[in-house]
Amino acid sequence: MNKAVPDLRFTEWARVYGDIYSLKIGPGTAIVITSMEAVKELMEKRSGSTVDRPPNYIAENVTGGLNMVLARYGKYRMAYLAENCSCYSYSQYCHCTSSDTGKIAESTQVMYDLLKTPESRYETHEATTLFEAQHLWELALEPGAHPPVDILPFLRHVPRRWASGKAICEKTRKTQRELYFGLLDECTERLKRGEENGCYMEEVNKRQDEFGLNRELSGYLGGVMIEAGSDTTSSFLQSLILLLIAFPDAQRKAHEEMDRVVGDQKAPTLDDALLLPYIQAIIKEVYNSFLITHRMRPVASLAAPLANLEVETFRGHFIPEGLTIFVNTSHQKFSCIDIEISFQRCQDGSYHLAIAEVKVLPA
Repeated sequence: MNKAVPDLRFTEWARVYGDIYSLKIGPGTAIVITSMEAVKELMEKRSGSTVDRPPNYIAENVTGGLNMVLARYGKYRMAYLAENCSCYSYSQYCHCTSSDTGKIAESTQVMYDLLKTPESRYETHEATTLFEAQHLWELALEPGAHPPVDILPFLRHVPRRWASGKAICEKTRKTQRELYFGLLDECTERLKRGEENGCYMEEVNKRQDEFGLNRELSGYLGGVMIEAGSDTTSSFLQSLILLLIAFPDAQRKAHEEMDRVVGDQKAPTLDDALLLPYIQAIIKEVYNSFLITHRMRPVASLAAPLANLEVETFRGHFIPEGLTIFVNTSHQKFSCIDIEISFQRCQDGSYHLAIAEVKVLPA
């Protein structure tokens, strides 16, 4: 199997063995889910059972189990704590209208800097440290790059001089902590000086006791948000640009709408959203996981593996407690139907997706 694209091999196997099948990985077993029906049943309806993560020695070694994405269910209650923080702060920090002058000024400054002096944004100490930390983290977690310590635990005791992965883990941990806690301390000091700028982590910092957070949890919560935000945003933008180039008519219509409604003298805000129905349709297309951008180019084709807390059965399949579960989104984008999509304007001026052609594909 090509370790760079295991999802493609999983897709081939799904066409032979069906939308749910098992794999033997050393002494352990994993299942691969490859249909929307199975995903909805096991990942949504039974999410209380399939919410765990399998053991990951490398991630534990690097983050102490505090990475929100890979943390075990209940471990330090990271998922629950982060949810509390996110639910409270989402409405405050994810919406920007014309009255939010600070956020508009900051976003305008970012765009100006990117146009005029991009090196000022991407060659700062924080930016270069983030890129280095991300590269090391991906290297540490790359499947097949290191001995299978989760499958063969005795390999954890191999001396450091014979285990290159241990040096990578140590460097990754040091780089991540330098970035995460450096930014957290900067935020804390800014609060002490009364120089608040309204950022998300200021609110988390001020309400640590209420959220049940300590410095370690706060640092890794902020860090994982930087990781997730930078990776997903850049991946979606790359796919969006690729598709806009591939479909110049859609790009032209969006450009015309933006020029007509917003002009070139200011940045768009949510106040303009209702007047930009075509651009709204494109944005929703990008974020809809079963349509063009994510359907064609998923950010993480296998996502992060899951594990179940309880014994489950599905279509006669017995799924024991603690089994590793892979969700293969690549198969879902190629199976069931192939849809040619365009936007049609409704009478109220909004746009909806028009399905021009539906072709059933072989499973």
